[in-house]
Amino acid sequence: MKASLESPEIFKDRLTLARSRLLRYEPFLGYMTLELPTHILEGENALTATAATDGCRYYYNYLWCRQLTDAELVFVVAHEVSHVILLHMSRRNGRQVDRWNAACDYAVNGMLQASCHEGGSLKGIAVMPSMADPKTGRPQPFGLWEKRFANWTAERIYDELERGKTAPGANWDQLLESPSDQKTVDVEASARAAAAKSLVRAREHRQRHGQGDEPGCWERLAEAGLHPTVRWQDRLRRHALSWGFDVISWSRPNPKYRPLGFYFPRHRGYQLPNIIFAFDTSGSISERFLGQMIAELNGLLALASNSLVRVVCCDTEVHLVGDFNANRRLDPMRHTLRGGGGTDFRPVFDYARQEKRFRHLIYFTDTMGTYPGTPPQDLQTIWLVPQDMADPPPFGEVIPLPSSVHQT
Repeated sequence: MKASLESPEIFKDRLTLARSRLLRYEPFLGYMTLELPTHILEGENALTATAATDGCRYYYNYLWCRQLTDAELVFVVAHEVSHVILLHMSRRNGRQVDRWNAACDYAVNGMLQASCHEGGSLKGIAVMPSMADPKTGRPQPFGLWEKRFANWTAERIYDELERGKTAPGANWDQLLESPSDQKTVDVEASARAAAAKSLVRAREHRQRHGQGDEPGCWERLAEAGLHPTVRWQDRLRRHALSWGFDVISWSRPNPKYRPLGFYFPRHRGYQLPNIIFAFDTSGSISERFLGQMIAELNGLLALASNSLVRVVCCDTEVHLVGDFNANRRLDPMRHTLRGGGGTDFRPVFDYARQEKRFRHLIYFTDTMGTYPGTPPQDLQTIWLVPQDMADPPPFGEVIPLPSSVHQT
């Protein structure tokens, strides 16, 4: 931050520049800044002394925001947008206001800090606000952020804060209560509508500028949040079955049409391709989560009689469980899922690359691990992950699971 006496007009120009930078480097976040009204406040007794959102609009107090550098202003704008994307206003559910506000800030700042560093979409254009340390004079991050909260949900951080394990830091923004004439459901609907429109515009932006069809991590996060009413089991089956094909036999024609003089093939059933099912068996995965996933795997096996499914589990290394099909189901009493250590997703992708017969992967995980440096080009991937994940997988199809499935 810096000392500044710039006028409101100059600040508004810088705010427009911050939005344009987001549009260029992270289109989805950029379009989200345009979907909801923005209010520039003046005066120390305004609705907020810094920056805020109520889920329906953005607020910036120019007396505070004018002290931000251009890169810090981009960070603050992205911060407010992230609260809307993550539906933080409607997720409070009776929690204490100030503590929930702090938990949401820890979650958002952790995600933005990751985007601002090596390989992130905001690297070079955004930086967390900082202030000079009174002892050393060196700039120190100003805001609620701590490395240990990386990939934590706001709910989990809130529980940690409630137990008194508060990390140091200063909170500079606010989650405002919704206007009295707007119910929480209306605020959530407004945020979802803004995200849906921004996703379409971001996709068109990528195509128009030759940036490909692969959505960024922020788009994946929003897409996961837009499908809460669709049963995750149905989404999984639909995507998995889209990989399969009907098996027909010309050597044994359909006898039903032979008397009519027609030689039609016999339908032998539906077949899934060879699939790898990977279970995350790191220490952060609950037994209940694994039990639900085993049941869903066996349900999928029952849909196809001619399929081979290779089941592996992985914490920091791959452990082969075995091959399964409709006639051989996974029995947790007989087939051990080994693990319990840290989380590294890369060994599973290395294994799939070596086993060239597999081109499809379904991975059950809580997303707290190390991903491959580059997305696999010849391996279609489905991730089953917690609905309130802080950082979605950087590639593949993401299907969120309700909290009732993955909680311990």
